[in-house]
Amino acid sequence: MKRNRYVILAPLILMAIALGAYRWAHTLQRSITEYTSPLAGSPVHPGEPLPPLTQRVVIVVVSGISYEAAMEADMPIFHALRRAGASAPMVSRPPTYWQSARTTLMTGVWPDLNNAAVLEADAATLRPITLDHIAAAARDAGLRTAVSGSATWEGLLPADTVDATFYATDGGMVADGNIVQAALGFIADPGYNLILVHLTQLEEAGRAA
Repeated sequence: MKRNRYVILAPLILMAIALGAYRWAHTLQRSITEYTSPLAGSPVHPGEPLPPLTQRVVIVVVSGISYEAAMEADMPIFHALRRAGASAPMVSRPPTYWQSARTTLMTGVWPDLNNAAVLEADAATLRPITLDHIAAAARDAGLRTAVSGSATWEGLLPADTVDATFYATDGGMVADGNIVQAALGFIADPGYNLILVHLTQLEEAGRAA
């Protein structure tokens, strides 16, 4: 009888342990996905305006290649653009998936504080940037902004911080071609002071390899 009792209790204990582990894991994942940066609700007070160094800034982001590889690659057009403007390695901290990296790029705040989702988000759970960022600062200074990139930027940048946008819904070479054409249109218009161009074909090729 005693052995039979153990045979009955053992599965019940294992089921209780499994249920407890499931509830613990579910609670942990929920706490991660619902994490909010302490900076998210902190208003940014405008500082003393500084004299502008230039009337226009064009930011070109090429995803999917390291800084060292870009410096060594045989890409004459890329290097000509780099010599014509400013160039520097972009450094990030984990998690370094696309949303946290782009939020860091726009805000200058590391992923642990920039309020991007800790786990990679899909279109339904994507968090728009809630901290002060370069496009919002340009708007507050009375400047006009434009963005040309993949459709994922649409959910990331609040619409009221960008004056003109082109978001490519396709991918690969076709998407980057359309992004470049839209960007050239923004650049040809002297009314835009800050233009962000994001090319993604290289990143998609790397993921498909």
